[in-house]
Amino acid sequence: MRLTVPPFSTFSTVSAVTRPARFGDMRTVSIAVLFTVQIVSVAFGANILCLFGVASPSHHIWNRAIVDALAAKGHNLTIVSPDIEKNTVENVHYIELEETYPELYSGPHNVDLMEMANENVFKSVISFYRDFVITECQGILKSKGLTVIKNYPDDFKFDLVLYDMTCGGCMHGLLHKFKYPPLVSVTPFNNPPYVTEVIGGHKFYAYTPFFSLGYGSDMSFFERVHNTLLYTVDSM
Repeated sequence: MRLTVPPFSTFSTVSAVTRPARFGDMRTVSIAVLFTVQIVSVAFGANILCLFGVASPSHHIWNRAIVDALAAKGHNLTIVSPDIEKNTVENVHYIELEETYPELYSGPHNVDLMEMANENVFKSVISFYRDFVITECQGILKSKGLTVIKNYPDDFKFDLVLYDMTCGGCMHGLLHKFKYPPLVSVTPFNNPPYVTEVIGGHKFYAYTPFFSLGYGSDMSFFERVHNTLLYTVDSM
């Protein structure tokens, strides 16, 4: 159980006293004293759940930097991920999604990222979601690690959830289990087209090229048409 003592302050005021002199002088005497004392400001580390389900060593390196920085601040972190660290500090706990990599690369799907990279840009968008994202989610759902976090007590309190949003919401159901703590979505991916659906903002297709295209911001008319069609296919 985590003990939380909110900071508080004591604020004392002695208000001004104004009295006219009784005899002839009519002098006004004002005395004001203001005391503000911060008595206690004790902060305990938050319990943070990290849902880092993307099966990628490079994502793990980037996400691990966040974990290490938060742990150094005294927060308690539970990381659910296909990639784990064996030697961790006391306030960092990994739960391995052990079936994710086998499902992607050893199962019947046997996803080939190199082949996917050489596909037509329109086909590669479909392949990414159909082959990689869905297969990855199937591996997550098969993992005993997911059962471990699902078996946490329903009243276990997480103060924050960090989520690697790169490959969709396969583990978003855990938000309901833990009564919807604040969610912060992160991604080490350069410029995913769906980021505006998560955090707002805009991507004007006239000058924001799709991440897999080699166009600059100054596109020709036909490049803009190509770019718009690719964004449209990705959002379907």
